[in-house]
Amino acid sequence: MLKFIRLTPDSPEYDDVIGLYVSAFPDDERRPLDDFRTVLAENPFFVAQVVSDGGSFVGFITYWDFPSYRYVEHFAIASSLRGHGYGGDVIEWLKSTTPLPVVLEVEPPTTSQARRRIQFYERHGFVLSDYAYEQPPYSPGAGSLPMRLMVARGEVLGQLTAATLEPIYHFVYRVALK
Repeated sequence: MLKFIRLTPDSPEYDDVIGLYVSAFPDDERRPLDDFRTVLAENPFFVAQVVSDGGSFVGFITYWDFPSYRYVEHFAIASSLRGHGYGGDVIEWLKSTTPLPVVLEVEPPTTSQARRRIQFYERHGFVLSDYAYEQPPYSPGAGSLPMRLMVARGEVLGQLTAATLEPIYHFVYRVALK
């Protein structure tokens, strides 16, 4: 049975999460590690959950609980455990713990891996938005990345605008709307 444990900078699972975070996401798709620790310790909107099964580390999910939606920032399952249903269980758990729409970023469907990821989220009730979105850089001097947004509980899907996404720009990436 899956167990979800709220991560803190002092959690015994912290190093497992950071190891997977670094191996699963390229530098330009994740925040610097010092910044991760600071946000985890200080931002009340930010939640990081460790996923375990029978006491063994499975993966993690980080998200932001904003007033009108939940935004998934990072989600990863240990590479040796992918394809065993854990990912779907985590996404279903995530959706079951909020009545709000859930928003996340995916790479554009230009590679087979990106298409498989989109199909995974679609199987779990997410819809791919046509909204033109670029992920702001995590670090000064880095470039933005073209991404797509997916939404579960689609009533927010047609309302995706820069203003709707302002909490993501402000809190997650710490940039102002242009």
